[in-house]
Amino acid sequence: MSQRDVRVPLFDVLEAGQAIQMYVRTKSFADYMNDPLIRDGVERRFTLIGEALMRASRIDSELAITKCSQFIAFRHRLMHGYDKINHEIVWAVIHDDLPLLLTEVRSLLGPSPA
Repeated sequence: MSQRDVRVPLFDVLEAGQAIQMYVRTKSFADYMNDPLIRDGVERRFTLIGEALMRASRIDSELAITKCSQFIAFRHRLMHGYDKINHEIVWAVIHDDLPLLLTEVRSLLGPSPA
């Protein structure tokens, strides 16, 4: 497969990550905990990120994303351990790990066409 093919799942990662940031932009952790719709949206988008990263890493086995395997594992935990989700960890991933992921994905995608 060509290098260009990896862009499709990377765009999905970018879109899902930006949506998560939008969902929580003005929210505190208490707001997040009190709004099941936001939590559901965030968890769904993280599962999309994990799936897209799995697909991207199949296309490019040397994908230069720092925590690629951790995001994939996070997706598995959200999907298969839904009854044991630690919302403090999800909140930390949003603020500690997601910004770097999006920065790296933007770098891999290169400049947007004008």
